[in-house]
Order: sequence, then structure tokens, then C-alpha cells
Amino acid sequence: MTGDGPVITVPDTAITLDGRTLRSLELIGGSGDSKSFTLTLNVEKRDGAWYVADLNLGV
Repeated sequence: MTGDGPVITVPDTAITLDGRTLRSLELIGGSGDSKSFTLTLNVEKRDGAWYVADLNLGV
């Protein structure tokens, strides 16, 4: 995670669901070179809860 304050950036490798990273779930069924694919989320804290403020997709 990067950033300070109310908005931070979280890479897909730092998010897990049932023991699997979001990145591994994104690439299910994918083929070819996936090294250039990136996904990060900017999350923002509002009233004590975290919300997705932006989704950054790179290929």
C-alpha cells in the first residue's frame, strides 16, 4: 500500500479472498504474457470506513 492520509493505493496482490490474491483471480482463464497487466485500487476513508475511490487498470 502506498500513500498517506485519507486516500491510499492498494495493489491487487495485497487483496485476498478465501486465501487467493485478487491478482490470481483476475487472471483465471487468461493466456499469454500477463506481466504487463496491473490493477490497483485507490481507497478513501470516509466516516471511519474504506471505500474504493478509483480503479486503475494497466495493460
